Amino acid sequence: MSEEKLNRLAYEARVYQQQMGVLEQQAEMLAASANEMRATIETLRALSTNRKSAMVPLGAGVYGKGAGIKPDVVLVNIGAGIIAEKGVNEAIAFLEMRLKSNDELSQKIGRGMGEMNARLQKIDTEARKLVEGMNSDVRAPEG
Repeated sequence: MSEEKLNRLAYEARVYQQQMGVLEQQAEMLAASANEMRATIETLRALSTNRKSAMVPLGAGVYGKGAGIKPDVVLVNIGAGIIAEKGVNEAIAFLEMRLKSNDELSQKIGRGMGEMNARLQKIDTEARKLVEGMNSDVRAPEG
């Protein structure tokens, strides 16, 4: 019976470890997204103060210098591939709202990872006790 329970605990631990890996990846993606949103908010704020020229990201860390930028209106991906014109302040508010949602989700993931980690520690403790019990049964002298 102890061996069956030990196998069940090992299986449960593997499942939790896999789930923790998925949550870690999601947390990393959320952190990258949050960094991008914060940088965009700062860029929008800077854009509204500098109306003569701006650095336009072309991709892969390459920027072009743009002149005659119209900072009053920007194009914002509002989801599902839909792009809408928004005022700079409206775009900043939209990004701050998304950032807040992102942060709330990150906190939920963090709590979930904490709960899984606590369960993994309980599994480890239980498994160690089972192994110790199995080892003491093997070492018991026959009478």
